[in-house]
Amino acid sequence: MRDLTSTSVKALRSTRGRNILLYLLFVCVAFVFWMLLSLDSEVQRNYDVPLQLDNVPDSVIVVRDLPPAISTTVQGKGAQLVRFLWGKPSPLKISYDASTAANGVCIIPAQKVEARLRDYFGGGVLIMSAKPDSLVYSFTTGKGRRVPLKVKIDVTTALQSIQSGEPTASVDSVTLYAIGHIPSSVTSVSTEPVSLVGLKDTARVQAKVLVPEGMRAIPDNVFVTIPVEPLVSKKHKIDIEPIMLPNGTRMLLFPSSVEVTLLVPMSKYSDDYPLHAFVNYPDAVKSKSGRVAVQLGPFPGRYYSITQSPDSVEFVIEHE
Repeated sequence: MRDLTSTSVKALRSTRGRNILLYLLFVCVAFVFWMLLSLDSEVQRNYDVPLQLDNVPDSVIVVRDLPPAISTTVQGKGAQLVRFLWGKPSPLKISYDASTAANGVCIIPAQKVEARLRDYFGGGVLIMSAKPDSLVYSFTTGKGRRVPLKVKIDVTTALQSIQSGEPTASVDSVTLYAIGHIPSSVTSVSTEPVSLVGLKDTARVQAKVLVPEGMRAIPDNVFVTIPVEPLVSKKHKIDIEPIMLPNGTRMLLFPSSVEVTLLVPMSKYSDDYPLHAFVNYPDAVKSKSGRVAVQLGPFPGRYYSITQSPDSVEFVIEHE
């Protein structure tokens, strides 16, 4: 360690080391002068000022909230705007004021918005433009109405997976609020359409609740769960049954059973699967090859990709 320190000191005391230190010193001095000139010069910058409605009583439901931000162009000295260069800007808080509202709608004119922005950026900063230039929010103190929530979702699973149940939302109903009367025709609401492709496992997505114009739902966002599980292979050995035999007739089959392979949902793997395999006597009578096709079924919807071996068997018909 001492040798390393001694080497470093010698390198700094050399001609090359002194030149490097002198160069770094000039860079630092130049940066300081650049900063001083920048802070003293007039600049024009654009900011998205976040908005927040403040001091809203618990008894009040905001039906239409303020926009998330005001796109603002300002002009001022660099020193006046330096605090907005880094980090996320703090929200511009707009105090709730029912006394200025008409029928539950409060409009903040452009003059007041500009005055609030001047206070936000500080004296000496010129507000060049603001969009929107005026603000509107609406609220109600009325009682809401509970309505059912419907889930709108389109799901496509991966090749060896299956949707094992209906999509469900984190709540089955929401409360609607509106300024004034909620029409009796509004009996339910739904989530925004969601499309998911190639699901291999259960998915959980967030979806917005769609409501008629001038209304608000609480909650206005829900989580939708789509149950998906993999399909696994399962084998069955099933005895083959001759059917449609005339009285006094029997059929001997070689082999007398068939192996069936199918895909089933993983959660249903241990369930009993009452499969049936059979051959038709009329088909055997018409056969010229001495073989008859083995048929399977009927199948409920929980079976997938069914294969069998063999697909036909040899037979002997005996009459009493």
